Amino acid sequence: MLRLNSILYVKRLPPSVFASSSVARRSLSTTNETSLEEIQRLYQLQRAHEFEVARSTVQERRDKLQLLHDVVLQKRQDIRDAIKMDKGNHDSETDLTEIYAVTHEIKHVKSHLGKWMKPQRVSTPLALLGTSSWMHREPKGVCMIMSVSLLCALQWGG
Repeated sequence: MLRLNSILYVKRLPPSVFASSSVARRSLSTTNETSLEEIQRLYQLQRAHEFEVARSTVQERRDKLQLLHDVVLQKRQDIRDAIKMDKGNHDSETDLTEIYAVTHEIKHVKSHLGKWMKPQRVSTPLALLGTSSWMHREPKGVCMIMSVSLLCALQWGG
């Protein structure tokens, strides 16, 4: 979820980090292992909403990114504490390598998202001479996220 080096760090974050999301709150476990049943339950929840999420607009995606940005900043101390417990990093190191990296990437994605979602003109094959070709980027379905890829998933409608 956050730019952490291992899924174990995500699981060790206090549940209050994700207090704004009831699904995320239910999905956090207190151990380092997630049961197969829990993974299947989460997968089915995602599948139930995949087409709704895929049709999201630029503004809806920006809103999701802004919510993620706000949660990261709001829960900064909880994130610092979890990383300090796991890796022994100092708070300033965590701010630079983890929190700043994520918030900076969110800002970058938000500023370029509209351009990235627009259809892009591409060259037309010779066999289709006289026509124009466009590339439309579309979400391809549900995926498992283990690192900063969350930003990419939100950016592309996942």
